[in-house]
Amino acid sequence: LAYIKGVEKALYLKGTLFFYSNQSDSSLYYYRKYLRSNTVKITPLLRIKTYSNIGIVYQQKQQYDSAVFYFNKSLAQCKKIDCDKTMCVIFNNIGLTVYSMGNAAKSLQYFEQAYQCMLDQNDQENLPNVISNLASLYAENGKQNPDKLFLDLLENGTLSENLKATVYLNLGGFYFRNGKSELAEKYFINADVLF
Repeated sequence: LAYIKGVEKALYLKGTLFFYSNQSDSSLYYYRKYLRSNTVKITPLLRIKTYSNIGIVYQQKQQYDSAVFYFNKSLAQCKKIDCDKTMCVIFNNIGLTVYSMGNAAKSLQYFEQAYQCMLDQNDQENLPNVISNLASLYAENGKQNPDKLFLDLLENGTLSENLKATVYLNLGGFYFRNGKSELAEKYFINADVLF
């Protein structure tokens, strides 16, 4: 049988499997094959996500220049078709990569772009992770009340229970990393109550 879409989807799934198995070279092989597939060639959003996945694999390999290159390819394509929520995640990924390259100041601008983008798009699923990155950098740079981002999000009455639990976990982790174990425990317990 020559079920082309199934074969192409298998390439994507193999790339993902090898990524999560920490077999980066095999993951890159399958993601690149998937990138050349007909489905990806004619579907801009799949191409954008595949470029981004390749960037994440390079991030895993600690080949940060290559990761940024693929994230930027993804971002450029995303701007052409206005894929807002995906763009927010790409900004966050670039921020993580640039931070790993040792450039905290430059990563801050990407995290701030991701944060604003997610607020604009009401992307509550990814927002807690971006807030965690942003708050950690704010704390690192001595900014007053970096936890305010979390607390403001918790005041949002539209958060689902799962999302609230994620915010509590991230806030607890933030306090723990910053030596505030009593506050960390409080928010970890709040998260446990919701799970």
